[in-house]
Amino acid sequence: VVSFQEKSRTIINDMREQATKNSAEIRDAVEDGKRRLATLAAEGNALMLETKHS
Repeated sequence: VVSFQEKSRTIINDMREQATKNSAEIRDAVEDGKRRLATLAAEGNALMLETKHS
């Protein structure tokens, strides 16, 4: 029983660490996506302004 509990705790701790890493990767990917979208929006606005002034 003790061995099972120790293995369970080890697995749970490993899973928690992996979940934290996954969460960080997801957060970074979302932030990167937001930056890219903001850049595209800014470029689109610049093109619209150029078109209006032409």
